[in-house]
Amino acid sequence: VKLAVGTSAPPANVDFTLDNAGIRHYFDEIVDASMVKHGKPAPDIYLKAAEKLGVPIEHCVVAEDAMQGIQAGLSAGMKVIGITTSHTAEELAHTHLQAPDFTTISYDTLVELLGVE
Repeated sequence: VKLAVGTSAPPANVDFTLDNAGIRHYFDEIVDASMVKHGKPAPDIYLKAAEKLGVPIEHCVVAEDAMQGIQAGLSAGMKVIGITTSHTAEELAHTHLQAPDFTTISYDTLVELLGVE
């Protein structure tokens, strides 16, 4: 599974967060606000991430807790998992799946969501 960060945050914030949390190495690509013309809710960030990963849009899953990010993922034509840290599952019912956090999203869940093997 290839992973990318797609964020509207400026590069300095991205670097601070990924480096201080010690998680940068988990991601194959990082796409931030400086790399696209239009930020969320436009789909540009997620489309750029898919392009950089070399993954077809129909094989991409966006995990988001913010409404603008959710809209961006949906507009990109990707499957979207609504993370219920900021909104309730009911508020995120328009996403393909709702999850309380990232730890509940397994590989099998992604395969089932995408309908691939």
